[in-house]
Amino acid sequence: MPISRLTPMLNVSDVVRGVDFYRRATGFALLSDEQQLREWRWAHMGLGSSDLMLSESGGPHPALRDGDPMAESEPECLGWATIFYLRTDDVAADRERCLREGFEPTPFRDSFYNMREFQIRDPDGHVLWFGQDISPPQD
Repeated sequence: MPISRLTPMLNVSDVVRGVDFYRRATGFALLSDEQQLREWRWAHMGLGSSDLMLSESGGPHPALRDGDPMAESEPECLGWATIFYLRTDDVAADRERCLREGFEPTPFRDSFYNMREFQIRDPDGHVLWFGQDISPPQD
């Protein structure tokens, strides 16, 4: 069975705050409607061919875990941060946007695998790791 697309869904403590963060930090736009955001506490966001869902239905707070099939068998499973690696063509502009929006990105780091990178955390501790290829051009 081939998978045609993978869309991550993050558990967040406040979906409205999460939407604001992802709009400002990455340029993602809200694709679902505002009513779903308010009533369902859920959002579908997208940018180009990438998309992401945010849901207030999970998280470490017991009241937010209603309906979570792993709440009893694995109560700690939602406490781990998710890491997103965002490949970009202009990592400097991405970092500048984050600074302009009042976020605190890490300093740039050039990796041994030829990527210039920085990271920021969303309000729930998930990591956005931005990277741009800095490999020398191949002849």
